[in-house]
Amino acid sequence: MKNLQKGIANIALIVVIIAIVAVGGYFVLKPKTNIVPQSSPTVDANKSSDNKPLPAGGTAGRGDEGGIRSPDGKRIILIETSEGEGAEGQFIYYITIDGKDGRSFKFIGDAIFSPDSKKYAYVAGEAGKQSVFLNGQELKSYYAVVTPAFSPDSSHLAYVVSINGGWLVVLDGVEGKKYQRAELAFSDYGRGFSLNSKHLVYSASENNKWFVVIDGKEGNKYDRVSMLSISADGKKVIYEAQIGSNTETITENLD
Repeated sequence: MKNLQKGIANIALIVVIIAIVAVGGYFVLKPKTNIVPQSSPTVDANKSSDNKPLPAGGTAGRGDEGGIRSPDGKRIILIETSEGEGAEGQFIYYITIDGKDGRSFKFIGDAIFSPDSKKYAYVAGEAGKQSVFLNGQELKSYYAVVTPAFSPDSSHLAYVVSINGGWLVVLDGVEGKKYQRAELAFSDYGRGFSLNSKHLVYSASENNKWFVVIDGKEGNKYDRVSMLSISADGKKVIYEAQIGSNTETITENLD
């Protein structure tokens, strides 16, 4: 009996030794994996941004992917947005024209070339103080500026501004009458000028009535006017006028 117990104990001891050797061998033979600690990404708030005005021919900007092109295809306006560079993380906007005139603003709006490609204009500034920049020269500031437009012959520039709670159209630096609202846009995406560049047309409202203004002269009052366009011969203004539930097409002569 004692021999039997001794034999069982020896067998158990051998099993334990084999198990220990097997486990030890696993850890010895297992390939080592090097773990490299990864640092957390950080942002240096004091480091200046690398987002500077882009050279002509870049891919950032408004308009098509290559920026805003002049009609002759030889010039380009690029506008880049850079997040977090301004005070309290505000956006900063950069603009370059033909790789030059690089400037930064808190706001940049519409930017256009003249039909002859020789002039450019854009709206820039900040909330409550915006200006048109014509060929790089800053014009008078207003609370807000929208819809700059060159005449077809490139000799005139008009845009709409907000001033003292109203809106008015500025033509070649001369302010028109202030209205409740003023809109310098046509249904065919033209902006205000007749084809021969002799007339400026826009819609405006006063006392909640809308009308068309041609060369400073106000037309009949309606509940709403819309779909302004100029006839193919350039001699007439056509628009939709609404009175109550009725809408009619109005035609007015330019020349």
